Amino acid sequence: MKNLKRIITSFVLLFTIVILASCSSGGQTKTYFFENEEITSTVKVNYKEDTIKAIDAEVKISYKNLGVENEEQAKAMASMAANFVNSIEGFKYELKYNDTGIVANISIDFTKIDINKFSGLLGTKLSEEEVEQAKEKIKESLSFKEFEKNILKYGFKEK
Repeated sequence: MKNLKRIITSFVLLFTIVILASCSSGGQTKTYFFENEEITSTVKVNYKEDTIKAIDAEVKISYKNLGVENEEQAKAMASMAANFVNSIEGFKYELKYNDTGIVANISIDFTKIDINKFSGLLGTKLSEEEVEQAKEKIKESLSFKEFEKNILKYGFKEK
């Protein structure tokens, strides 16, 4: 249970970073980097004016940080999250395994995400009004200035 909590916590951190952005092309790009003994993360953000258009993240997490001892245990724990995320149109989540941990590559395209379908995958059904409210909250969270302030607060450095 403790291991699952670590994976969920790591996934929530990644998802929080990624949820701040939607994908499309054009604009300026900034890259941010974070590293400690067990996690290395690179986040590339494409934005135009103050609106985030695209985000790609690569996160390297040690088996120790996941609370597992090897690739087999990591696959058993992480495959459930990968299958769920990849079932959502607009999300791309790829895991690679090596001797010391996993490498997760994450991209999101909110222009392709069906909020109603997404909520259904979470086991809930949203009303039309709730879908519109969710879309508005997503738009509000796409401020590049706010994103940059928050990612720097979490210890990331601009590359």
